[in-house]
Amino acid sequence: MAEKEPSLCRNRPFAEEAAPLFEASSEETALVEKLLETMIHRQQRICRITRGERALCLITEEGLGGTASNLFPNSPEELEIIHSFEGKTLGEAAELLHHPLILCRSLGMAALGAGTPLPETLESRGALEYLLEKGAGKTVTIVGNFPFIPRLRKEAGTLHLLELREIPGAVPRKEWEKVLSETHVLGITGTAILTRSLAYFLEKGSSAFSVILGPSTPMMKVLFDYGAKVLAGSRVRNPEALEKGILQGDCFRELQKKGLEHIVLESA
Repeated sequence: MAEKEPSLCRNRPFAEEAAPLFEASSEETALVEKLLETMIHRQQRICRITRGERALCLITEEGLGGTASNLFPNSPEELEIIHSFEGKTLGEAAELLHHPLILCRSLGMAALGAGTPLPETLESRGALEYLLEKGAGKTVTIVGNFPFIPRLRKEAGTLHLLELREIPGAVPRKEWEKVLSETHVLGITGTAILTRSLAYFLEKGSSAFSVILGPSTPMMKVLFDYGAKVLAGSRVRNPEALEKGILQGDCFRELQKKGLEHIVLESA
């Protein structure tokens, strides 16, 4: 497994915080089980796993690839576990989505992405275009501190930010449920699966037009059954360039200029 020695990466989420123990609700566990059930390429074997300060990726012997965020500083136990999955199947690695350690869940997310075939026809618009179109003059809630928020705030009638970190302008957690119930347009980071909260956001924001976005987003149509309207994620186009960027600590915006391609699926 290729790896880069840890150091502080600019703008990395949770750069100095140990990962809390995110408890999975029964609803979240059921959602993850449904994702695993609909995975296709379960038997392909992983030949390389690359971990950097912001992301990780895996590549199979047949050339399929998947990626996911690396949100927190990694423990020796996590590193030992993910090392052990080189040579194992995508199906075995995907089951790590149930693991208590978050880096292991990241590897599970990457395996899920690699094992999910995509339709030939994909939408050409990006996630921000959907949010701007649907959110103009409306109440918009974004889960995750995305760089496009200042632009979106100018177009939305009201914009709420929900963040695990305590940052200026974020909605206090005790108010999340009320905000979600009143929002018209909801953008949810794909890393909500890693923090075991995707089912919560989709349920509490069920009346909203929901977009799941970010490179960790599973591009699986079954998420439309849970209320998502748009999935905006990525697929691996150039494994070697992606691995190099991950080792350099590149953010996903930079990785999309290299080995990742931004892709979008829209519900019918």
